[in-house]
Amino acid sequence: FVGRVPDTYFEFPAVVKSGDVVWLGQHVQLIFERDAIVGFQAIARDITKQKDAETRLRESEAAYRSLVQGASVGIYRSSLDGRFLDVNPALAAMLGYDSTADVIALQSTVGLYANPADRVPLVDRLLADGRVDDVEVNWKRRDGSPLTVRLNARAVRGAGDAVNAVEVVVKDVTERLRMEEQRLRSHTLEAVGNLAAGIAHHFNNLLTGMLGYTELLGAQKGVSEEMRADLDEILKAGRRASVLTHQLLVFSDPKTPRPETLDLNHILHGLHTRLSYVSLVGWSPEG
Repeated sequence: FVGRVPDTYFEFPAVVKSGDVVWLGQHVQLIFERDAIVGFQAIARDITKQKDAETRLRESEAAYRSLVQGASVGIYRSSLDGRFLDVNPALAAMLGYDSTADVIALQSTVGLYANPADRVPLVDRLLADGRVDDVEVNWKRRDGSPLTVRLNARAVRGAGDAVNAVEVVVKDVTERLRMEEQRLRSHTLEAVGNLAAGIAHHFNNLLTGMLGYTELLGAQKGVSEEMRADLDEILKAGRRASVLTHQLLVFSDPKTPRPETLDLNHILHGLHTRLSYVSLVGWSPEG
């Protein structure tokens, strides 16, 4: 009888008449007659296009993996139920893990969420729209510290258009949000400072008049001791209020010089003396 062993298939490059190199895929069968090999048969076909396509696919996959592995943002692929399938180094570093294998070893992406319930509407939107864009959620790092991330995700569909995986790009926005919060707080303090400065200036003007008239009343002849004691209390209260207005001005402008202790009584007394002298000599702008 004549028998044949199973096919042996191999691929190899060959030089054709034109000098070009092509790839051939060849099936070879040995032909037996009884127990002796009496020949073989071979079928070869040109698989150059197929090999070129395979080469381009490998190069594309290598370039894609290099891009993902070298990206500065976190990238991962997971199953629909949250099991990690692939992770890039940037995500592992973002989460505080030593390697991508440590992240893949986690049971589920659910554990990354500060509030696991936040993941549910994201999955619902993925199933409905096929993607999720620019959604900020609160995660936590390996050590439990808070992490705010912005997610962009797309559903990966397989046979029958069913979603069988999820690809997600993760950007850490914790520092940006902190800076924005700090900037908002700074603007709020600036607004409060401006308001305080305005109030302080107006109140200080009122206090200047009150203290001045109180000093003048105290300097008049015929003021009883009881009245003078009341006027002194008014002066003390006014000076305490003046200190408060100065503190408001310091709060409103950190560049305001530090407060110094001044003897307002001495200053006002000197001013009163000079004004009294001017009144006695009868000075006027015209004369």
